[in-house]
Formats: sequence, C-alpha cells, structure tokens
Amino acid sequence: MIVLGRRWAAIFTTTIAATALFGIGKAAAQTGYPPAPPTTVLCTAGNIDAGTVGLGQTITITLCGPFQPGSTVAVNVGATQIATAVGAVTVTVTGATCGANDLVATGPGEGAATATSTATFTVTCARPSSSADGLAFTGANIYKYLLAALVLIAIGAMLVLLHRRRAA
Repeated sequence: MIVLGRRWAAIFTTTIAATALFGIGKAAAQTGYPPAPPTTVLCTAGNIDAGTVGLGQTITITLCGPFQPGSTVAVNVGATQIATAVGAVTVTVTGATCGANDLVATGPGEGAATATSTATFTVTCARPSSSADGLAFTGANIYKYLLAALVLIAIGAMLVLLHRRRAA
C-alpha cells in the first residue's frame, strides 16, 4: 500500500471534492436553437392559414390577389412587392410576435378593382419551466453532487486519520 504524506492526502482530497462539486454534470443547451428551416406556403385563393412557426423562425408566404401583373402591392409588414406574371406576391417574414399574426397584401387587381389577400400564421413561444405552484424554476438540483462531495471529504478525512495512526 502506498502511504502518502499529510500534505498530499489533503491535496488529493481537495482535488477529488472540487472535481465532484464543479466537474460533474452535462452541459445544458438552449432549446430551440438553431431555428428550424424556413416554412414555405404556396399560393391559394382567399384567406390562407399558413400554419405555425416558432419565435424567430422565418416563413415564406405567397399571396394571390389576383393582383395585376407587374403592379406594386403593399404588404402590412412595411414592404412593397411587385406582382408576378400570375398576379401573386411572395413575402418572407420572421415570427417576432407571439400568437396569431395577419399578413395582408393590397394592390390593384385585375380590372379596376382593388385586390386584397390575407394570410394568418401563428407564432409559438416557449414557456419557462415551472414548478407545481406556478413559479418559474430558477435554481439547480445539486443534492447528488453535494452528497458525493461529502462522501469524498469523509473518505479523505479517514485516510488522513489512518495515516496519523500508522505514523504514531
């Protein structure tokens, strides 16, 4: 059996305890990162239900007026688009507001009428994890690491005592 000096026993015990407290555990990763690939919704007549995207994800929606081909179409997200040869405009937006969102395009339609096309999409936002009483959980479960550290400290103390008895 290898007999260590008191100083080395203390260093060994401290190292093991520090490793147990700070070095064990898996890394926590942010959920929902990276964002999913963009969603594309094709042109259909009338109101479009474009589905659901996550917060920060992009969605591409094609709105059919039918708009006059080549005309400038105003979109309620602060953009203007040029209508294609089939009278449609394609808009890409990022889900920034949780809940239901409407995308409305208005422009000159075929003939003298004004054409309007609407798409609705929902942005989902993740809720923080909560406990049974509804409060958010903001701590860490360290009981198993604390128990492991205490066991290692006790083993180190026993080794020191054993070494002292043999030396005496």
